[in-house]
Amino acid sequence: MAFPVDWSKFLGRVASEDVPPLFDEIRPGGEASSRRGASAETFDLRAELARVPPNKQWSTIESHVRKHTLQVLGLDEASARSIIVSR
Repeated sequence: MAFPVDWSKFLGRVASEDVPPLFDEIRPGGEASSRRGASAETFDLRAELARVPPNKQWSTIESHVRKHTLQVLGLDEASARSIIVSR
């Protein structure tokens, strides 16, 4: 399901420090691009998988997905320890 949203109105009702990181890229004056530039770490998952032994590839993928999921959700590693990854 999709519907039109005026994001500036929707997010304008929330204090900027309370806007979840998920909305950084669409929020007027959002910080996602500046944050990305500040930690401009280019990660090539394919290249990384080619470097690790086959028995470590799944855990490499899990780690990569977990890292980015925590960033999107605005969680740090300590608060996310209770999240259980299931296959």
